[in-house]
Amino acid sequence: MANYIKPTAVSYQHFKWNRTVPYGSPRLFDVFACLDFNCEKTEPLISNCEYKSSGQIQEQIYPIPLNSTTKSIGKVQFRFLKNHGNVKKTCVSLIRVYGQSADVPKIRENKGHRDTCANLRDTYHNSPFYYDKFEYTTCERLFSNGCCSVCPECCDECYITSNAAFYILGSLILGIGALFSCASLFVYWLER
Repeated sequence: MANYIKPTAVSYQHFKWNRTVPYGSPRLFDVFACLDFNCEKTEPLISNCEYKSSGQIQEQIYPIPLNSTTKSIGKVQFRFLKNHGNVKKTCVSLIRVYGQSADVPKIRENKGHRDTCANLRDTYHNSPFYYDKFEYTTCERLFSNGCCSVCPECCDECYITSNAAFYILGSLILGIGALFSCASLFVYWLER
């Protein structure tokens, strides 16, 4: 959603309407408030919303109960349970969420996150090889620390998994190998 709101209602509208609801359009659905960025933590807003095929109302509105404890939210998740015509694919046309404007929830800023992001941004711009090979720059780390506002270009090129451990291990093996080579040369030089 564009802004945080205190939700008051949701609606569904199907575009292809000839006084009968087409097969594949949602019939029964639930709506959840997302409590985190990826909607892994949710809270039910309204359950068992039925898009009725009778009547001539194209947009059907479902009020959210007044006793809902949901504060301001920025995302919702629709879970479609049944379709008209008992088909397996769901064809969704237009969903709306209505609500009252609310302030963005205050998030306490963590100075450690800010420093982490600033360091990553500096390394990204000043030492691209080091950033690419040795920094732990997974998308999860960048997004969870809020680094995308500090370094958007870092988030454009983030990795699902990091190769940093591979390069660090390789560097350690090469370093130890070089150390043994130097030690054996030193011993050889002393024995002469």
